[in-house]
Amino acid sequence: MVFSRRMAVWSRMVHLDSAGVRLPRCRILPHDAGVGRPAQPPRDWLKWLGWASPAYGVLVVATHPAIRSTAPSWWELVAAMVWVVSCTVGTLWVLAMFLRFVGARVRTMDSLCENAYGIYLVHYLFVTWLQYLLLPAPLAAVAKGGIVFFGALALSWASVAGSRQVPGVARVI
Repeated sequence: MVFSRRMAVWSRMVHLDSAGVRLPRCRILPHDAGVGRPAQPPRDWLKWLGWASPAYGVLVVATHPAIRSTAPSWWELVAAMVWVVSCTVGTLWVLAMFLRFVGARVRTMDSLCENAYGIYLVHYLFVTWLQYLLLPAPLAAVAKGGIVFFGALALSWASVAGSRQVPGVARVI
């Protein structure tokens, strides 16, 4: 009896999408189409920017005393909850920006998408050696970081794209 009640509650909390997969219903996001239809992704980027900016401001205020260790112990919980809200709203704002302003496919981004896993696998080699090579260079840390980031990305991307031309490697990465 208890089990069947819990299942009845659970079945009201989820719905089937077009592929027949059970997904949780979301009533927090805007544009909820109602019962049986999935919520639409956030598209109103100005509204989400309006939520993200104050959420980040509250995060700065909430974490300032936590960093300085002058707040009471319960303040850590408040700062953690504000952190979650700020990250969530910021992520939804970025998603809304992409949905609003990114409409066409770009070949470079398609190539990056195809090679992303391989880049992840080999980037550490390039990052380590580029950092080592830049140690004696009389540059600012920001400049060295930029050189390492873009150099490692370019070298990793080129090496993976080249190695994917080999038929056996293309199936693995």
